[in-house]
Amino acid sequence: MPSNVQLRYEALAAAVERASRQSLLLKLVALPAEPLPVRIECLDGSTTELALLSVVLDGGELVCRNGSGESVTIPLGRVTAVWRRRLRADRALSLWLGMGIAGGAAGAIGIAWAWALPGARLERSALQPHLLQPALSQGVCLQCR
Repeated sequence: MPSNVQLRYEALAAAVERASRQSLLLKLVALPAEPLPVRIECLDGSTTELALLSVVLDGGELVCRNGSGESVTIPLGRVTAVWRRRLRADRALSLWLGMGIAGGAAGAIGIAWAWALPGARLERSALQPHLLQPALSQGVCLQCR
């Protein structure tokens, strides 16, 4: 029967495998799988951000890559927690669309409010006498002076 530690390591390996699985769209486009961005907390309390490549259960280690591309191995016995760093593109997109819709609605309300003010628009009746008045002998309208 496996120990609790072995079960914990297998659960970690299964979670990493699920998280690094590509979507169907990425498989169809044939994009290569990228390493999983994670934050790892060790027994001494330090945290590091790495790109997780795989979990080796036989050797008992995490195989990662740091920001400069160097390979880093961390023994599973030193690891207390692993968090996945997600890029929240869906949250950013919804925020961007929401702000655009809110800005458009505010602009429409501002235009409707300005149009409803009493002196903001020209009345048709005020324009008609000026436009329909016959020209004087000199070709100058009296109201335009």
